[in-house]
Amino acid sequence: MNKKFMVYLILFLGVFVVSFLYKVFWIPITGDEIWNYGFSYNISKGMMIYRDFNCLQTPLYFIISSFFIKLLGNYLISVHLFDCILISFLMIMLYKTIGLYKSVLLYFVIIFNYFTTYSYFCMFLLFVIIYLFDHHENVSYDIISFLAGLILISKQSIGLFMLIPVLFYSKSKLKSLLVYLFPIVCLSIYLLIQGAFCDFINYCFLGMIDFNDHNKLFTIYFVIEVFCCLYLIYKIFKSKFKDKKYLFILMFQVNAYPIFDISHFIIPFIPVLYCILKDLDFNQLKLYYRFLILVLFLSFPTIYVLKSFFCYDYVVSFDSSNYLFLRNKGDVNNVLQKESEIVEKYYHQYDYAFLLTRNSYAIKLYCDIPIGQYDLLLNGNMGYHGSERITKEIEDICKQNTCVFFIEDMSSEKDGQFSKKIYHYVLNRYPKKLGNDSFFIYDNKNIVS
Repeated sequence: MNKKFMVYLILFLGVFVVSFLYKVFWIPITGDEIWNYGFSYNISKGMMIYRDFNCLQTPLYFIISSFFIKLLGNYLISVHLFDCILISFLMIMLYKTIGLYKSVLLYFVIIFNYFTTYSYFCMFLLFVIIYLFDHHENVSYDIISFLAGLILISKQSIGLFMLIPVLFYSKSKLKSLLVYLFPIVCLSIYLLIQGAFCDFINYCFLGMIDFNDHNKLFTIYFVIEVFCCLYLIYKIFKSKFKDKKYLFILMFQVNAYPIFDISHFIIPFIPVLYCILKDLDFNQLKLYYRFLILVLFLSFPTIYVLKSFFCYDYVVSFDSSNYLFLRNKGDVNNVLQKESEIVEKYYHQYDYAFLLTRNSYAIKLYCDIPIGQYDLLLNGNMGYHGSERITKEIEDICKQNTCVFFIEDMSSEKDGQFSKKIYHYVLNRYPKKLGNDSFFIYDNKNIVS
């Protein structure tokens, strides 16, 4: 068997196993991860994205993930397998480009805060573009344009900016534009046939206006991001615009906007770090210093793992109706379980039920209750002026039907994506039925006409 193939196979299997164990057993599940799984789960059950449930992002990642759920079962782990396959192929590309040592350094940053997300999928597609530029100078530019088009139907905010370098470096701009648009044209035709095209435009493009207006967060990562952009601009001019990858990576930095937190920052930072590592010559360093650098990079995921180890208890379940979830040490009962039991008890006693909680997807998946249009009431995820529209729809529904609202206490939350307009509308409009310190039930049985 070919020696290179064996090296790639060992690298693939090693990265896959480590990434899978790290993801499943060492780091906590985030709300975004549950939502992303929920989108894929809905599609695997035959639901039409945008028409049957709301989603802010373009759907390629969710569609591919849904095949893994369909094939392997209704497990969050099914999607993790897809993510681990991606990161394993990514490591092979990195190994071929920058060598084993630098690839390992970058891997430690990649898995830091690593969770199931379409942004990592976009990063994978970007690295395919980078790999083609660095290894295949004569690659057909149509392939680059097509990959940029795939990014557009994976995360539209990044994909739209990818059009800038696609056209800038194209010798046949009209052809490149058509190839770039081909994936979204195919997607649009399919959504048009399914009656979901207008909802697609509303959620994915018009909804971005509301998302940007309500979700701005500026932290120290914003300052670091500015330096990253300046570095990329310097590299673009230094190469006299000949090294095409730098402009693509610069456009990819839009992923950090408008929420400059660690999760949104780390993904566009990774290709920047790739460029920095690629330029460095570690062979000139003594083995001792190379080891110290390796330990420094290893500290990123290690600190995250230690935090999880000392702060959380693990509850592992491979039952398709349950999840691998975490709880704070010292808690007698898991919050998700308690809330799910309350929802299961009262959900079917009403004509309509609304979950005004960040755990809505997790609760419904846990209880095996169908997910609908009112289960992700986050600013920007409801289309243009979504809070006003949803409030009016809830009011119309509850005029003639019995409604129950399961509400998480958000009174002390200053920042957050959940719609405060809908939250305060329900609290002011309907009476409270029961609840504890953090989870309440409101209904309209006493006021429905």
